[in-house]
Amino acid sequence: MDTVKVRELPVKSGPLSLTDLLIVEDNDGTKTTEVRQFRSLLQQSIYFNTVEDMKSATLNEGDVVQTLGFREINDGGGALYKIVYAPTDLDDGMTIHYLHTSDTLRAHLITDGSLNVLQCGAFGDGVSDDYSIITKAMSKNMPLYFPKRIYKISGPLELKSNTIFDMDGATLFNPNSSCICLGLDKGINNVIIRNCDFRGKYGVELYPHANRITIENCTFGE
Repeated sequence: MDTVKVRELPVKSGPLSLTDLLIVEDNDGTKTTEVRQFRSLLQQSIYFNTVEDMKSATLNEGDVVQTLGFREINDGGGALYKIVYAPTDLDDGMTIHYLHTSDTLRAHLITDGSLNVLQCGAFGDGVSDDYSIITKAMSKNMPLYFPKRIYKISGPLELKSNTIFDMDGATLFNPNSSCICLGLDKGINNVIIRNCDFRGKYGVELYPHANRITIENCTFGE
């Protein structure tokens, strides 16, 4: 079938301007709109303020969208997501999100092989309790990335054997007990803890079942 053109128009000379007019053909005739309006519409379909805004949007399989924050703009949890057909994938609130507008599409977090805890919902504000979020992120068995903030936790983190726990200079704060507890009731071996500023009652507690534990470039204080 031959391609049908609405009308033949000359090609614009010179660069496109935001005040240039586009011709729009819709059901009730031909209209014009400024390029800036078209750009605004396009940005609204690609960028979302929060994860919740993304989940409430009507999206299609294969779309790649970006959030500007997890709970609010510029909270550090902005990320890229790909919309995939995956009706059996469960929403974990971190790497996979249900869409309110579809029973079969899921938003999958795009990572570089590590998991940013702020993109998992951690606050990093030194006030909100990030314990459950960090613990859940650790269960993904991916290297965690901690942007340099203060992460308050209400209980000690339990690391797995043969892991490297690197906080990249961020602060782990537990006002009630230790930040990390190893070897209390089960064996743990070959763990490296590095680049962490431990604050609170204790930093790292080691018990007899812990073996070959290395602590590098960490600070401890109230």
